[in-house]
Amino acid sequence: GEALNELPQLRSTFSQQNPGLGIGIAGLNLLDLRGLGTARTLVLVNGRRHVAADILNNAVSPDINSIPNDLIESVDIVTGGQSAIYGSDAIAGVVNFKLRQDYDGIQLRGQASASDRGFGGNQYISGMFGKNFDEGRGNITLHGEYSNQERVFGSELPWLNTVDQFGVVDVDPAGLPNGSDGFPDSIFLRDNRSASINRFGLIPITQPPGAGALCGIGAGPTNGATAPTGGVPYNCTYLFEPNGAFVPQTGSRYNAGIIGGILGGNGQTGREGQLLSIQPEVKRYNLNLLAHYAFSPAAEVFVEAKWNRVDAVGNNASPTGIQGTFGQFDFRERTRLDNPFLTTAQRNQIASLIVASGCNTSLTVACATAGGALAARGTTAGQGTGGQLNAADIAAINDGTYRFVIARSLEDVGIRDEVFQRDTYRIVGGLRGTFNDDWNYEVSLNYGKFKQTVDTNGFVDRQRFMLAMDAGRNPVTGQIQCRAQFDPTAAIGYDRGAFQTGTTGSRGNAQQQARLAADIAACVPYNPFGASDNNGAVNYFTRHAHTEASLEQFVASAFVAGDSSQLFELPGGPVSFALGAEYRREDGTYFDDPFLLEGNPSLAVPTQTNTNAVVIGNFDPRAFTVKEVYGELRLPLLSDTPFFEELSLSGAGRISDYNGATGTVYAYNAGIDWAPIRDIRFRANYGRSVRAPNLSELFFPPVANFAPGFVDPCSPNQLAGNPNRPANCLAQVGGNAAILAGIPNVTQSLPVITGSNPNLKEEVSDSWTFGAVIQPSFIRGISLSVDYYDIKVKNVIVTLGAQAIANNCVDQPTTDNVFCTLFERYLGTGPGPLGEVTGQVAGNTLLQAGVNFASRQRRGVDLNLSYRTNLTDDVALSTSLIYTHNLKISNYENPALPKFENRILSELGDPKNEFRWDVDLSTGPVTLGYRMRYIGKMYTSLYENFNELDSACSSATTCPPNNLDVIGVEQFPATFYHDLRLEVNVNKTFKLYGGVDNVLNTHAPFGLSGTGTTGTGGDRGTGNAAIYDAFGRKLYVGFKANF
Repeated sequence: GEALNELPQLRSTFSQQNPGLGIGIAGLNLLDLRGLGTARTLVLVNGRRHVAADILNNAVSPDINSIPNDLIESVDIVTGGQSAIYGSDAIAGVVNFKLRQDYDGIQLRGQASASDRGFGGNQYISGMFGKNFDEGRGNITLHGEYSNQERVFGSELPWLNTVDQFGVVDVDPAGLPNGSDGFPDSIFLRDNRSASINRFGLIPITQPPGAGALCGIGAGPTNGATAPTGGVPYNCTYLFEPNGAFVPQTGSRYNAGIIGGILGGNGQTGREGQLLSIQPEVKRYNLNLLAHYAFSPAAEVFVEAKWNRVDAVGNNASPTGIQGTFGQFDFRERTRLDNPFLTTAQRNQIASLIVASGCNTSLTVACATAGGALAARGTTAGQGTGGQLNAADIAAINDGTYRFVIARSLEDVGIRDEVFQRDTYRIVGGLRGTFNDDWNYEVSLNYGKFKQTVDTNGFVDRQRFMLAMDAGRNPVTGQIQCRAQFDPTAAIGYDRGAFQTGTTGSRGNAQQQARLAADIAACVPYNPFGASDNNGAVNYFTRHAHTEASLEQFVASAFVAGDSSQLFELPGGPVSFALGAEYRREDGTYFDDPFLLEGNPSLAVPTQTNTNAVVIGNFDPRAFTVKEVYGELRLPLLSDTPFFEELSLSGAGRISDYNGATGTVYAYNAGIDWAPIRDIRFRANYGRSVRAPNLSELFFPPVANFAPGFVDPCSPNQLAGNPNRPANCLAQVGGNAAILAGIPNVTQSLPVITGSNPNLKEEVSDSWTFGAVIQPSFIRGISLSVDYYDIKVKNVIVTLGAQAIANNCVDQPTTDNVFCTLFERYLGTGPGPLGEVTGQVAGNTLLQAGVNFASRQRRGVDLNLSYRTNLTDDVALSTSLIYTHNLKISNYENPALPKFENRILSELGDPKNEFRWDVDLSTGPVTLGYRMRYIGKMYTSLYENFNELDSACSSATTCPPNNLDVIGVEQFPATFYHDLRLEVNVNKTFKLYGGVDNVLNTHAPFGLSGTGTTGTGGDRGTGNAAIYDAFGRKLYVGFKANF
């Protein structure tokens, strides 16, 4: 899997060198052909489907970890739509693993590897026994393997101890041509530290506007112009040290806004300890059986059976952090001045700093207006929620009830580790043979089951956390306790809905009151200042979650293939054909922990005290079934004639009948092969392929979530955003202009639902491939193939965010569109269930689910060159080059502008040029190998920032560059990796080998970590750096023994 992911045709994705920074992926190894997404790459074993192992991402992709390394005979990669031949999901192409069928002997192999600094160790051992019997009519092969991959964190890698990255130093004024004032907006800066959070606690002392800003002014236009986002005073930030001391943060300030950034000093990098995961721990066990026996040429039985277990430990998130917004406006996350964990000196110092600044503490609100926007929310006035201090704030400071922001990454809670156990079972059995001299058939049954358990640590119970954060000193006992234990007014359950609508908290129904009472009784106060001993509090408010999932696949298939040689022949030879039928059934389950079903932890905001919350549901949908018939035909028109050494046509068709909304779909392809002479062959192929929506896309249960920063497109200030909006918004509120005018102009965190869409239809692709194969007879041992491909995918399933859904609903010509079916507006009288004003988008109604509307295109050229020759009687040379030149990698995902191109080519993760070159030199028992891997230049920002796009852009036909000076370095440089390998055949039985990967210790450029998932289907994210190596120089040694 690791070697495959390095091939230019395959985009780097989930693999064993994977930090697991995503839910459910640690230790997975998935394939993504052409960057169209793992769900659009069909992976086969011996030409047959394999049960998937990735229920949370697409429920169709097999884990390559479950395919035994030493049983693999070859791997075939076929580009372009192949659904007519292989079935659904072959949009990008097919990767087919062919396993050994007639192994005879015993093989043992072992290998150990690690970086040259000792981290990232990996141990592998395998054994294989095979035996041919009954004069070769039968064979049985047994295989077992075990591997262990050690965990690695960024703090172990010297080149990742600091954060080196591009940072903002200039802000462009509005209205400039190409968004540029000629000064780089960002430059490369070393040793970046956080000015917004710290492991031991950070307090932002917000500064008033004007020349008196004590800690400097945020970046603005370098040319002296003004800009709304430039020139804002930085917060003065203070840190708690491990010993509890309260000190100013040191370092050099840069960047825009009130937070900015800091270079050097005593702040946090975010890579200390276990904060940056580079590689998960993975243990892999594999047992395999392959057997076949031929009773006669017409009847051969065969069986393939396997069991695979993967135990993996990775983290899907850094530690939970508090920055004044963790509790979704719960005032208790901001701690009170009279918090007993503060010393008197610290309390007085903090109060003096706040009073001197004249501003409430905030990481989000500049000190420009009096009073905080959220000051009324909570149980008392003076909650310190941003803006200038008002009289209530001053009074609260004087009596100690004032609340200030404490920003702390809860490292004492621990990283969000996921502990996986994945088991894969698969058995294939069937009957095959030949008849009628040269016809053959096969009937097979294929059953696979995948089971997964996940134990996740580090979930935070929000209600308990808020109770623990609100610490006070009991006036009777003098002990530090949770305030709710001695102050009845603090006995408030966590109710995000109540705080959003401005009420003073909710105690809920009888069940919720009982839970609140129990939580208060058990409460242990949390000290957010310094390296405190918070074990008791952490044990109180953190939870462990256990989930179980399964996927099941059953395939019954049959085919007959042959040719017409006994009936007739064309001038080029007999006609070849294949006819087949297949039935496939897929099922899956996902059962969440009851704690997660409450919706209480940090990943799911609503709680038991919010009766309006929509909770996560268990996943046990009806089975996904498809019945298929297919046919293939090859017509040899000419052969052995001048200029027509061979000329043939081929075609294939498949009819698939799915249950559900997909219904009946058709796939087909046609091709031509022409060899004018023996030395050269030309080929061309057209394919129409389909991908039916999978179980997760169709039936995964709804998950409660929030869309921060949501602005209703029908609010008065937004109506001018699109010519269609006024009429469509009026239609959505029943033509009542007064209701439309009353929709508030606010930015909110909208409660939404993330889920699936049972009405999804199939994706459709059209692909063209043209190629040539040259094997010149005058140069023995050389072979060259060149292939051009063009893949266009329509009706792509894409999940948009809440803002895009709401906007696209009212920006279309009418409201009769799929986006308007994904949410409702509250049209009742009086406040809605979550305090909605009449006409507003109703909370918990907007569904973020997949919709068929996007398209994607991939176009490029593949080149494969191989050459083998004997330099002398004892010296042999072999070399191969695999090269891909990408011509187009683009997504079209704007429903209002369907021709608007999001060009991905040459952006991080998708270079224009990439190749792998191998050279082996053998002399006697010794072989020396060399490999070079090349990754071409890529832009450091979006392609659209630097280049004009020839695609629809609003009313224009081209889009000018967005921001020519967005960054001081336009491209990441081309990168080369060099590997060496030495192999020695000690005797006919025993072989030793060893090598060095990344000999020159090349690291990812410009501070990139070389880690992360790259997303699927062209989704963009910081994880695109996974195309680079994360480890530096790596050493390995191994042996192989054959008996």
